[in-house]
Amino acid sequence: MVIDINLSLPLINSIRGTWKVSDRERLAAWEVYIEIITRISPPKQDISRRNVASELDDLEELLNKMRDILKKYGPSVGKTDSVHDLSFAHLTLTIINVLLRPMLLKRMRVVDADVDNQDIGKELDRVYAVLIDYCNILTQGADVAL
Repeated sequence: MVIDINLSLPLINSIRGTWKVSDRERLAAWEVYIEIITRISPPKQDISRRNVASELDDLEELLNKMRDILKKYGPSVGKTDSVHDLSFAHLTLTIINVLLRPMLLKRMRVVDADVDNQDIGKELDRVYAVLIDYCNILTQGADVAL
């Protein structure tokens, strides 16, 4: 299976390329999809009900699970036919390093002040939007229609 990727990301603008999904990548994509979709929640309209510290904890757990999945499947999920192709590992490591890590560095800003929590809540919503786009790619890679 071949998937054309165009995923918008902060800092680097986007990841574009072709992903030729191997059988191991298909399995890894399913595992990461399940981890993401069961950890993120829809944006909350009422900021007073939002627990950004807990949401950041969930993102940290997600990052750790994604790293474990990469280790589990090994270098085979990083192989490509050419330097212009994408792989599961390339996509996932980019999500970890460009999206999740910078967000988790903001954990130090989480304080009781409503303004800070609102700002971080908005940033979390942007992270979630990218993760949903990534989930759409993962479902294609896992060859499932949800």
